[in-house]
Amino acid sequence: MKKSTISLKLLGVNLREAQDSDKLKIYNWRNLDHVRSWMRESDLISMRDHLEWFRSIDQKKKILLIYSFYQKDIGVISIKDINNLNHEANLGAYVGDIEFLGSPYNVLAILLAYNYCFEKLKINKIRTSIHKSNKSALRLNKTLGFIVNKNLDKFFDEHTLDKNIFKINYNRLIKIFL
Repeated sequence: MKKSTISLKLLGVNLREAQDSDKLKIYNWRNLDHVRSWMRESDLISMRDHLEWFRSIDQKKKILLIYSFYQKDIGVISIKDINNLNHEANLGAYVGDIEFLGSPYNVLAILLAYNYCFEKLKINKIRTSIHKSNKSALRLNKTLGFIVNKNLDKFFDEHTLDKNIFKINYNRLIKIFL
């Protein structure tokens, strides 16, 4: 895995690119019940499959971030299927440290990640898949300005966020933290 080049910080929340030293932590987090239950691929992941996936990150249009609060790692944000031609990407996030479930620091990390996508990666639209019964994710994404784009299956919908809508909501929401 390449040396980290992304580091975003705000009010004690830090986003950094995942490193080789993070692969066991990500593996353990990804297999936690509270994480898997909201994923499209909700089966337990084998270590072999995880390591293969982790090695493939550099070869794909994907950025894997670890977010922390004052050096305590909390969760993962994945920016994938980055399409520079259409200026679109998919983004997913999960809280690995159960102590931080429901914490506002997760929201701040997500705000930083979306802003990074729109400003630095020049993305105009972000897509995400959300389990239809994940009320907290649905509520947050509605607040951020996501709209339901399409039904993926009986459990998941695809939601999209336009850069211009996000900017309006970002400026309003970031003031809550400042």
